[in-house]
Amino acid sequence: MNMPSLRILFLFKKAEAELLRSNKDRKHPFRFAQLDTFGNNFPELRTVVKRQMNQDWQFLFYTDQRTAKVAEIRKNAAVSLHFYDTKKQLQLRIRGKAKIIESGSFFEEHLSRAKAAPSVKDYCSILPPSKPLEGALDYGEQMYFALLLIETEEVDVLQLSRSGHQRLLAERRAGEWSLTDLVQIGRASCRE
Repeated sequence: MNMPSLRILFLFKKAEAELLRSNKDRKHPFRFAQLDTFGNNFPELRTVVKRQMNQDWQFLFYTDQRTAKVAEIRKNAAVSLHFYDTKKQLQLRIRGKAKIIESGSFFEEHLSRAKAAPSVKDYCSILPPSKPLEGALDYGEQMYFALLLIETEEVDVLQLSRSGHQRLLAERRAGEWSLTDLVQIGRASCRE
């Protein structure tokens, strides 16, 4: 890591700590994120449930392998995540590359967890997500479960505050974080 100021290093570590805390705290606002992918004509944004974030800034999500987001990621792996904590006024914008995982021991471990969860039906509907529904929604035995793993390349952290906002950009270069203090709005009044 380059030698950033203590202020922006603290802000980066605060963001990381909140994300890691949200792994265990089901009520933490960072449990949910907005995931942005490249659609056909427009960016596609949706709310997803974060299952895990590790020390390497990899994010894990569960999904139905028939969703539009999976098809969009197969075409273009570049994605963005957005997290916001309204109480702490902390915003994280994360850019990275997504991978769809549908096999292997890591997949099998999470498939077992999904099968034991009340939300198992989310991956067993006969019709794929976003298709027109005519009548009752039917479920089958086959699971269309996949893992979505996002490897972070950049993190934009914004801490809002009446005493002055703070903002930084963290970029991963050769496995190390490079932190840059960014211009932030709201530090002083335009009248001063």
